[in-house]
Amino acid sequence: MKRELLSVAFMIPALGWTKLAFGQLSFTTCWAAHEREASQERPAIIKAANEALEAMQRSDADAVLKNAHPALRDSASSAQAKAIIQQMAPFLKNTKLPLEPSDFKLIKGDISPGVVVYCYLRERADGLIYRSSVGGKDPRALLFFKVGGASLHVELRQTGGRWAFLFAHFMPAMAKGRSAASFVAAADSYLQKGDRWMAFILYAAADQLAAVSRTIITHEQHLIEEKLKPLAADTALQAQRKTWKIDGKTYDMDRTSVVITMDQSLVVMFSYLTSLPFEEEPLEKEGLGLLKGLNAQHPELSRYFDAVVFEALHGRTPVGSAAPSYRTVLKFDGTR
Repeated sequence: MKRELLSVAFMIPALGWTKLAFGQLSFTTCWAAHEREASQERPAIIKAANEALEAMQRSDADAVLKNAHPALRDSASSAQAKAIIQQMAPFLKNTKLPLEPSDFKLIKGDISPGVVVYCYLRERADGLIYRSSVGGKDPRALLFFKVGGASLHVELRQTGGRWAFLFAHFMPAMAKGRSAASFVAAADSYLQKGDRWMAFILYAAADQLAAVSRTIITHEQHLIEEKLKPLAADTALQAQRKTWKIDGKTYDMDRTSVVITMDQSLVVMFSYLTSLPFEEEPLEKEGLGLLKGLNAQHPELSRYFDAVVFEALHGRTPVGSAAPSYRTVLKFDGTR
């Protein structure tokens, strides 16, 4: 499932959380905020993070880059930096960020891109696993700020005796009081009633609502994913998700995604295979047919999502890869 995050990550690649080979897991030490190693660095880390965030709130790309880690300056031009910071600035501008993070972690070691560091994911409520986006030996600080329902994750790297900004992910508060906890509760209820399809969709949405960054899996996400595992392995449910039968026609479904739009609408997207050309008229008609069947079989889905997207594909593609497609966006009443 996919969740869009507002990100100042520049050219840092997006990371897919697929099954990890043993060699990808690093046993590099991760210190929690209260541990001595981390507490010694805390004042300098928080000062550097606050300076970077204040510059982003001012849309001051020059200041961000001036104090950034060399890996960030090497991967982003000034024009890219300015464009991305201006995109994030409106969300940060009117957000009163706390001076102190709700949590932070300190990680040391030579960590290659893609390597995963285990930080008490299962054992602690503030546990997580971290996946390195940019390699190197420089110590790393992961900071987490909470502002109401909004969350902000900042990564710093130590260089030349100082802490320098590498990237940030910001997730505004969801509208309508939506939260990961509320979706988990709803999914639990559907599971108890035997509706495994709705439970799967809502657990998957909860997993995305609990996300804080492309490079982090939180303890909350881990607990949700433990609920998802038996559903993902359910062969009968897999068949139900992959094949839709509507008005005598069979549709070959590819994957399901949850997307949070820039205006904080929550959208569920169903990708499917079609033989039709990528043209508006025939695919909108096909999308309306799919919506009719969806509403008939799962009428309560509209209580949790603002809209549905039917993404037409001409062939199956690996998750995360780009492929030609056509997306029809519809409200649950069939309007656009």
